[in-house]
Amino acid sequence: MATKRFSIKRFMTVGMTAMSLSILSASSLYGDVTFERITIDKKANGPAFSKLADLNLDGQEELIVSKFGKIGMRVPPGEVTIYKKGSSLSEWEKIPLVTKADGIRFPNKPVVHDVTKNGRPDIIIPSGFLVCEVLPFGKPCGGLTLFENTGEGFKKHDIIKPSYYLFFHGAQFIDLTGDGIEDLITVGERKGGPLGRTKDTAITMWFKGIPEPPYFESKPRVLANGLGALPTLIDLNNDGLLDIASAEYFYGDAASFAWLEQVAPLSAENPNGLWQRHIIDDEVGPAIQLSFVDDLYGDGKRKAIGSNHTNTRKNKPDPWESAIYVYDIPDDPRQPWKKTKISEGIVSRPGNFFALQAAPGIFGTGDLSGNGLTDILVSGDGDDRVFWLEQTESGSFSTHVLAEDFGQAGAMLVSDLDQDGNNEAIISSYEKNEVRILKAIR
Repeated sequence: MATKRFSIKRFMTVGMTAMSLSILSASSLYGDVTFERITIDKKANGPAFSKLADLNLDGQEELIVSKFGKIGMRVPPGEVTIYKKGSSLSEWEKIPLVTKADGIRFPNKPVVHDVTKNGRPDIIIPSGFLVCEVLPFGKPCGGLTLFENTGEGFKKHDIIKPSYYLFFHGAQFIDLTGDGIEDLITVGERKGGPLGRTKDTAITMWFKGIPEPPYFESKPRVLANGLGALPTLIDLNNDGLLDIASAEYFYGDAASFAWLEQVAPLSAENPNGLWQRHIIDDEVGPAIQLSFVDDLYGDGKRKAIGSNHTNTRKNKPDPWESAIYVYDIPDDPRQPWKKTKISEGIVSRPGNFFALQAAPGIFGTGDLSGNGLTDILVSGDGDDRVFWLEQTESGSFSTHVLAEDFGQAGAMLVSDLDQDGNNEAIISSYEKNEVRILKAIR
């Protein structure tokens, strides 16, 4: 393992009412901030999504990292690795969860949940992406795979074998039927093909929970069309029924962000319930993530954070600036949501047919400065930088560059890994094959 120290660049300052567009000094409002760079893995083979979870219930979180591998004229099987911390942040043991022999292409965001209700956290790996079909002689590669935590290891169960025509990035759990067994909710997506062979597709669906392996039926049931990769279950209108919200990208009539209102639960008359789609925002282009954060501004109010996914520098540029937005949630969420752009200077590389680019990417939240306010850690994705949106005072953010030449960054996790009272940032780069920790030295 390697360590290196470096100072952040304070890039932009963004407030609720004012923006400074000039490069500023390296010192923030809370003094000079230095980060110690700790490399967990320099040969991570295309790392992408990550998740922290205490898998063996010893009080210490493990880091779960999905790895796509290097994609050329074919899509190789990916991997998922569990990193277990040793006595320091520089010591990590690698434990394979998914190997190439499992044949899972594009293992996406690991989902940790006690599916079997035995007190041990299981792991679901949603998988697949559009590239599988785009490449010559390619085939669909979507799938959902459950890894059951037996206490002595993980046992693999295919919910959907990794050859489905839709691909998946996330999952949520809810007992829709009221039978005491949780069901799985996800969104299946597909990019439209040439000459109108297929259309961009996004389908919000559920898989009925069952008491025996693979613990979910393999046949999906449709809730509604729409939504996107990383859905969230949340009661937005406070009626006691959980709704579903997400960014949208591949839905044929995509908004930027939308939600499905659960109008009525499942019944004999409505075996999938009744769901109505509402648009949160359709003015910032295709989007990749929508997350809800309680007390984001320290005022006790819940806010939504959204990351769009656009490119203003390609041959036919998108009209939407690449940015992170904060949304106020109205009392009636069917009404327009007020948004505030809180980032500055995120710009994707142009890209080409073989390497499409867009920015920003996924993000995580947590206090990195130690001032008690929630910050946002952002992947530039097509912009090869990693950004720290420091909340310097309630509702006012400064955009810092935490890493450069770190293209298609992933992870974006904030956690106190060494339990010293200060959070670290966990980032990765598909292009650099690297998983890295950034520890603030204050």
